[in-house]
Amino acid sequence: MPDRDRILAAKIGGTARRLATTAVPQDQAVTQMRTLAGDRTDLLTSELGAILGGYLARPIYAEALATAHLLAVAIGVPETGPMVEAFDRARDAATRGGYSHRQGT
Repeated sequence: MPDRDRILAAKIGGTARRLATTAVPQDQAVTQMRTLAGDRTDLLTSELGAILGGYLARPIYAEALATAHLLAVAIGVPETGPMVEAFDRARDAATRGGYSHRQGT
C-alpha cells in the first residue's frame, strides 16, 4: 500500500474512533467520514475490518463497536434498529469507561 494510502487509512481510523465516542450526531459523523475518504471506500472497508477483527480478538473495548458502526454506515451498510441501538449502547459505555454491547449488561 502506498504511503499516501496508509496515511489516509490512519486518518480514517483515528477520525472514526474520535467521532464514534463523542456527542457528534451520527449523520454529521458519517458525512465527515465520507468527505475524508472521498472515493476510497476500500479504505473505509479496510478500517472497518481491522476494527472488527481487533474487537473479536479482544472484545473489551466498546469504542470499537461504535467505531465499526460508524464506518459501516459510512460505506453504506444498511442501518437497522438493532444496529443503531448497539451503536448507542457502545457509545454510552465508551463514555462511561465500561464495556457492554449487549442490552441490559
